[in-house]
Amino acid sequence: MAATPTISRSAQIVIPSQAIQIALKHHQAGRLSEAEPIYQQILAVEPDHADALNLLGVIAHKSGRNETAVELIGKAIQVNPSNSYYLNGLGEAYRAMLMLDPAIECYRKAITLQPKLVEAHYNLGLALKEKGDFVAAEASYRKALKLNPNFAEAYGNLGNVIARLGRLDEAVPCYRKALKLNPNVAEVHFNLGNALMSLGKVAAISCFQEAIRLESGNPLYLGAFSRVLFFYPNDVVDYVDQSFVLLALKNTAVDPYKLSAVIGKLVCRAPLIQRLMAASEAGEGMPKLEALLDAGTLRQVAGMPLLLALLEDAVVSDWRLECVLTDLRQVLLGKIIRAETATDQVLNRFVCALALQCFSNDYVWLESEGEAELLAELEKRITGSIEKDKDFPELWLVLLAAYRALYRTGLAERLSSRNWSDERVQAVIKRQLWEPRQEEDLKQTITALNRVEDEVSLAVRRQYEENPYPRWTRVGDSGGEHPTDDRLEKLDILVAGGGTGSHSIGVALRYKNANIVAVDLSLASLAYAKRATAALGIANIEYQQADILKLNLLDRQFDVIECVGVLHHMKEPLAGWRNLEALLRPGGRMRIGLYSRRARREVTLTRQRITELGYAPTLDKIRRCRREIMTEAAGFTRYSFVDSMDFFSTSTCRDLLFHVQEHQFSPLEIQACLDQLGLEFGGFLVSPQTMQRYTGRFPRDPRGLSLGNWELFEEENPDTFWGMFQFWVTKGHPVEALSRLE
Repeated sequence: MAATPTISRSAQIVIPSQAIQIALKHHQAGRLSEAEPIYQQILAVEPDHADALNLLGVIAHKSGRNETAVELIGKAIQVNPSNSYYLNGLGEAYRAMLMLDPAIECYRKAITLQPKLVEAHYNLGLALKEKGDFVAAEASYRKALKLNPNFAEAYGNLGNVIARLGRLDEAVPCYRKALKLNPNVAEVHFNLGNALMSLGKVAAISCFQEAIRLESGNPLYLGAFSRVLFFYPNDVVDYVDQSFVLLALKNTAVDPYKLSAVIGKLVCRAPLIQRLMAASEAGEGMPKLEALLDAGTLRQVAGMPLLLALLEDAVVSDWRLECVLTDLRQVLLGKIIRAETATDQVLNRFVCALALQCFSNDYVWLESEGEAELLAELEKRITGSIEKDKDFPELWLVLLAAYRALYRTGLAERLSSRNWSDERVQAVIKRQLWEPRQEEDLKQTITALNRVEDEVSLAVRRQYEENPYPRWTRVGDSGGEHPTDDRLEKLDILVAGGGTGSHSIGVALRYKNANIVAVDLSLASLAYAKRATAALGIANIEYQQADILKLNLLDRQFDVIECVGVLHHMKEPLAGWRNLEALLRPGGRMRIGLYSRRARREVTLTRQRITELGYAPTLDKIRRCRREIMTEAAGFTRYSFVDSMDFFSTSTCRDLLFHVQEHQFSPLEIQACLDQLGLEFGGFLVSPQTMQRYTGRFPRDPRGLSLGNWELFEEENPDTFWGMFQFWVTKGHPVEALSRLE
């Protein structure tokens, strides 16, 4: 390491030039801490040394001391006002301080002095982009690229501004050129993936996977990856890397339920699972299935990483796989009760995963009479051991938990005082004992805003008290519905019918600087939501029990109201909607979700058949009905909704097929409601692929704001809104804070 030179005043004419060369070598090698004192010594001898002032300012900028950088580089410019590099550096310091106008002025002066200064053109583009002037930014990037055709970063940012201008087809080749020049920039792969996904291209999957390969822990990339798997599970299954799916499934930025469909498809491709599915569909009976599932085969299934992750973190949403797992659970129960198989860590983890899965799906899997007898024996053994204060295999308990929620058994009190050695057993105990107990305690802390008196509201409340909707493990990202901007003024937000909290927590994650009130009819759902909210450390949601018909008692107004999947379960949806409109401030926004009549035609036919057969919405009847639908027995047809997540838990299936009240709409009926309420349609929330198809059909409506056009589109594509219509409306023109969320 070279010693720092000492500069004497007697040699100040010669020595600074030598010292600046030494400092520059350190600077260019990244040894800024060694360059900085040399610059300072030069200035001590020659205070107006322009290069030393400028380079010391550059170091200050790189270390985040931008006010100091502005001062130092400004002094250098006073000494040498015609140096374009100084002006470019001053612009960088201003830009880092978000002082965009002075930055732009500096870059333009630099370009005037040196028209071929590539960096100034590029940095001017960055500042113009940050200011929102995408047209001017595009021109600056193109000038930089004309001067340097191999400028990878300029191609990437050119793609960004072209994409923001809505020309996605032109943005794609820009990103590809940037990656050809530098293939190791994760952000460019990510941006290319977003452009392709917006164009409805499943090739986005490979872009997101490459971004994850380069930066495996980036939640933004994992969230985008999960969205493309959610939108196109059938199309991407041939291209998806299972290791990335596992990575996404364990990341807190990802909603695991969005991955359920594609994971089910991947698991079902395994040769062993295919053999088991064939045996299950052939109805070969339990003895043959038990013979097929010998000890070695059981452990093969139990050790499949993707299947384990699915069972632990999400809900199985493939009916063929459900049938296999239902049979497998029965085989395990018999073998363990009869001590026909030795237990080990692999089998223990699998049974724990089954217990977590069955709790998440509200024990919707069908049980046979033989299983009921074996379960009675199992519970008897556990009870006897506890009464005699004797140890018993922990596997017995988690096997019972794969059939019965522990907090609902007579063992709950006696189990709570025991210590459990296995961390996976502890996870089951936490989910099935401690969390339900917390929820019971939290019920006492939730304020009831009003008394529920409407007969339909009372019936709906009873349904969700019995089956809180839905059970969930993780909210994940916001699905790209809104950018998060902590600089926004505080917003008042109402979530009307927030259920078990996944909706209200999602809102809190999207609008970090907001006051949120979440109301619901069901106290059980609200307690679930409040427990989960506290566990996530979210403090800006207030939960209240209330009927939308009496929300005027809140005596306040809101900037944003979200009410998804609620109004269509009311006796008079328009009356509820009118109450919400009265709570919305002028210029506010409202997100609404309503069922589509066309998309739910198969659900309607199935509900009619359920009514004909007299099926009550009890656990046993829901189980039997589901199995008859799967096997197309009792006059049922296995319609496409069997591939929907809503079919695969008791609470969601009850909501889907057994709800006490349901209204359905068309786009024109939505328009009629908006006309009566004086609200303006702001567009449907649909997949990129759907939006591409719509704009291809109606090119004069690129934002999709014509409900008349959507009526025609839905007639031609009746499954478009299978989940429901979800859309934004505004009350007059959005206020400034809200319009910035677009």
